[in-house]
Amino acid sequence: MSASIYWMLIQAAQAPLDSPDRFLSASEVSKHTSLRFPKRRLEWTLGRWTGKRLFQSLPAYCSYSLPEIEIHNMPDGAPFIVLPGKEGTPGCLTISHCEQMALCAFVEGQDLRIGADLEKIELRSRAFVEDYFTPVEHDLIESFPEELKSTLINLFWSAKESMLKALGVGLHWDTRKVEVWQIDGLYPLHPEKDEWHDMKLGDCEDSGRRWQGWWRRRGEYILTLACLAPASSTLASIQLMEKIM
Repeated sequence: MSASIYWMLIQAAQAPLDSPDRFLSASEVSKHTSLRFPKRRLEWTLGRWTGKRLFQSLPAYCSYSLPEIEIHNMPDGAPFIVLPGKEGTPGCLTISHCEQMALCAFVEGQDLRIGADLEKIELRSRAFVEDYFTPVEHDLIESFPEELKSTLINLFWSAKESMLKALGVGLHWDTRKVEVWQIDGLYPLHPEKDEWHDMKLGDCEDSGRRWQGWWRRRGEYILTLACLAPASSTLASIQLMEKIM
């Protein structure tokens, strides 16, 4: 049976961030007011707007108003949807911020766990690679031409963040516990092609978990998605569906 991962990327200019009461619940408005630092407040509010708009775009949930769709956080920070009069969560939600953009992804049901990450391509030091990447990843990076290494390093880092989000542990775990094994679509690199490419991901120890990853480049940014499933056959049939606001 196939499954769909729905995703949405929104820029701050597309969201009514100056009128949060239009889309936040009363408890979310209270949280918004308590955020002291402008950058944190912008990221949090943009993430809520994007997550709510993504969720509301699905036919099964379009009858809910944005204030009725509440986004709460687990103790580790992982977001989840709460609906009025409903027990439990309808699926897995993941949110990432970078500068003036937010990336959200959602999958229905309880079988799949997903993580998404958004990173700007920037220079990172050799020490960064040595501290956070595995020897396998280090060797893979070195196998590519020099002009691709900045893109590759940021891509690996983003993929690791997505995996750790799917596991529900975030950066509380050592990033070397998860690993990128293969990247498709990187060489030759065509920045003008805005499409998803496959990644092979895994645990460094044999945990029995089954992974699939995807990445794409949008301008100077890298988007990644990681999915954790109970069976490889489920992963093979997943579709990535962009929702446009």
